[in-house]
Amino acid sequence: MQEEIKTRGWEMQRVCYTEFVYVEYNDCNGFTYEDPEYGLGFGTECRKVGKWEPVERCHDELVYVQEPWYPGPGEGGGNGGGNGGNGGYVPIPPEGGTQPMTAPNARKIFSGDLTEEQWKKLENMLKKIINDCMGEGLYKELSKIFNSNNKISFNFSDKEKGAKYSPINNVITFNPNMESGTLLHEMMHAYQYKQKNDVDIWRNQTINSEIESHYTQYLYYCRDTVSYNESDWIKGKIRGDKRMLSTEKLEYYIDKKGNFYGDSINFEIYWDYTLLNCFKTYPGYENYKYTPYEDRMVNFNNLRKITENCI
Repeated sequence: MQEEIKTRGWEMQRVCYTEFVYVEYNDCNGFTYEDPEYGLGFGTECRKVGKWEPVERCHDELVYVQEPWYPGPGEGGGNGGGNGGNGGYVPIPPEGGTQPMTAPNARKIFSGDLTEEQWKKLENMLKKIINDCMGEGLYKELSKIFNSNNKISFNFSDKEKGAKYSPINNVITFNPNMESGTLLHEMMHAYQYKQKNDVDIWRNQTINSEIESHYTQYLYYCRDTVSYNESDWIKGKIRGDKRMLSTEKLEYYIDKKGNFYGDSINFEIYWDYTLLNCFKTYPGYENYKYTPYEDRMVNFNNLRKITENCI
């Protein structure tokens, strides 16, 4: 009986994955009005908006697989290296061969020595972010900045209690137990830094950046109550975290697109004597610096930018 020997070969397989694409469409809303001559009337107002939508991409791909092979007369399986044995030969794909893509959206802006499972976890969090209009706006802006030669280095670490972004090294360090809202927060920091691209300016505006990132994160949770109820944000509120409690009250003055709509005097009083105090005195923030602006809405320029196409 012939001995079955395992060898390798190229095989054409169908490979599919999900990719998010940016689609623009007209969003229309009806309204009523009172005409002095003709009375009650109805109209329609439209604006062009966009949304990242999932699209399944499939292609035929050459995959290197192991198959059984029975040697003929005079042929031997051998135990040596090289093409004919069981050594460490790694073939080069034939011309036109491709490699399967895992986590296409995450790999577009992130790099790192991650396992396949970690890439999938990062991709799933990113999909939730992209599914939110504000989140997709942030992702779109980051994808303009971080390309194949300049990506954000991403690192999962159990040693990190939460998450942090280091502008000097362009690294996000992320505890595996954190969720998508925290990832959005750190992505916002990466975007904030790149608008200045200066470490000294960043250090002098740390409190400014934290306030905007916290409010951006809160707005994200407002549209995803499931994530909100399971997040560290709600846990922080329960234990009296001053950052969360003071940030949420900003919605009385600033809308979901970063525009002011409240009472200006009350807003300035709240900003100067309550909000800033809550952030400046939070444990770990004592040495963070703040740059004052006469127009406090300057602190939400980035939020307005990433929500330009949102309703």
